[in-house]
Amino acid sequence: MKKARPLLITRTDRLGDVLMSLHSVRRVRQNCPEATIDLLIREELGATVAPLLGQWNVQVCFSLEGRGPYDGALCLFEEPSVLNLLKKANVPVRVGNFSKFSSFLKLTHGIRQNRGQGSMSEGEYNLALARLFLNTLGAPSEYSVEPLTLPLNANAANEARSALEHISIHEGEPFWVAHPGMGGSALNLGAEAYVELLARCALEVTGQLVLTLGPAAADLELVESVLNLKPEWRVLPRVSLPALGEIFRLAECVVAPSTGPLHLAHYVGASTLGVYSPVRSHQPARWAPWGGAGKSKVLVPKKPCPGRRACAGSKCPSFYCLDRMVSSGLPSPLLGGLNAL
Repeated sequence: MKKARPLLITRTDRLGDVLMSLHSVRRVRQNCPEATIDLLIREELGATVAPLLGQWNVQVCFSLEGRGPYDGALCLFEEPSVLNLLKKANVPVRVGNFSKFSSFLKLTHGIRQNRGQGSMSEGEYNLALARLFLNTLGAPSEYSVEPLTLPLNANAANEARSALEHISIHEGEPFWVAHPGMGGSALNLGAEAYVELLARCALEVTGQLVLTLGPAAADLELVESVLNLKPEWRVLPRVSLPALGEIFRLAECVVAPSTGPLHLAHYVGASTLGVYSPVRSHQPARWAPWGGAGKSKVLVPKKPCPGRRACAGSKCPSFYCLDRMVSSGLPSPLLGGLNAL
């Protein structure tokens, strides 16, 4: 594409979703080298991804006020208010997932992806939309997925080192991380199951275990419950999201449920062990770490799950399968053979 044209990509949901969209941003940039590209995301995620996007000459924005007009918009997440603004602005090419009736009215082009089926990675769903976007613009769409790594953030690295020093983890000392909390979008282990899982991991990992905290009250409650059982375990003070990424970069490995920080660890190159629900819309086929440089392995109950979008609860004979997975015996070695998915 020779003509410089202003393009917009939107992904206004959570951290993991944005990270799994980075390859789609890169695909558009590589095939539209002359275009100006804005990426619309939540403001709290900007400092984490902006350094990498800056290398691609992609501008991060948190609002559409004062921006545009655009020749095209790739909507990787269908936020109604954003779709309304794009239609009102008469952006000529508006590409996204035909997931709801309203999206047929507000998008000019789309694919009905049925992402809840989880037939492929969220990152691959995004790449399919990016390909359609480029084809609609008349641009090339070639792309090869090669692992991405978020660049080192010097200021965040200093914050990370100070936080580690606060709990007596000194520079050069090995440590590994567990991030038990999550936003509640999927099932999670209980406190006793986490203690058992992490005790098993400790047999295979060098260094001190460090627990990290998420922003939600439920995260704090879960970690407090874990500490009631294991008061000797160390807890890192809350840090900024970029600093959390730098802590993961230094760690021997990161253990976490299906949550944004697990993907953050993957994208700074850390080895990860992810704990996943068997509910169809939660499965690792869609939500496992993908596209980053870190090696990854997942744990998921092997029994068939009747849930499509949510756990069936006590109606399911395998309830509560996540904790049962831990108590009934974990594979040995648990962390051996970590392979990039």
